[in-house]
Amino acid sequence: SPTVIPTVGSLVMAGAIPSGSGFSRPSTEFGGDSYIAGGTDRFADGKIVSGSAWFNVTGGGGTYRDIFSTQNANLLKAGFAFGLDVNDFIILAGENAAGTDILIATGNTDVSLTSGWQHVAFSIDLTDTGKRSIYINGVLDGTTWNTYTDDTLDLTNQDNIGGQSATVGWVGGLSQLWVSTEYVDFSVAATLQKFRDTNGYAPYLGATGEYPTGTSPELLWLGDYADPLSNEGTGADF
Repeated sequence: SPTVIPTVGSLVMAGAIPSGSGFSRPSTEFGGDSYIAGGTDRFADGKIVSGSAWFNVTGGGGTYRDIFSTQNANLLKAGFAFGLDVNDFIILAGENAAGTDILIATGNTDVSLTSGWQHVAFSIDLTDTGKRSIYINGVLDGTTWNTYTDDTLDLTNQDNIGGQSATVGWVGGLSQLWVSTEYVDFSVAATLQKFRDTNGYAPYLGATGEYPTGTSPELLWLGDYADPLSNEGTGADF
């Protein structure tokens, strides 16, 4: 069943994200002790994952902090996760159903050096080393791909937003979390700008997140602190 730990009341509005004139984007502030969890059927196991999120780092340095994961254990245990490592670099990690590491990627941008709202977009296709990238604030990151194996990610685990335990809880704001098993080529500027426009704003993604690619993702979590369990994508609510 869906869970917000410890309570929905511990989630508060994180403040306005850069969305341009005439638009309003909700956001949720996580304090490191709260995360949203529930459901195992939004994603099918596969070799492709793409994602986009707006985030604001306000603490938690020196620890792993998840933005999103499909797992129940720590950051590098089963399923898939992306968030920050102990050095405030974006990290992607994943395992197959047997628990073997098949994806470990570490960014090269210290996001703690930038204040306020920031944007991350990533895409991986484990069948092709030419199809992998992380973009931070619209710029290709100098990512180190430590492990990148042509194998199947175990994605049919519990989905979590903002952490999965007290040891990897997000500290700061999150908004506009878009996750899909469709490959998105963020090297195409026009595509990336559908998630972060030329002004550095968060554009409207569509009622079900369909605008960027023409297909609704499995997960579109808007970050509405007043309604934190809603998923506007094709998967179930939390």
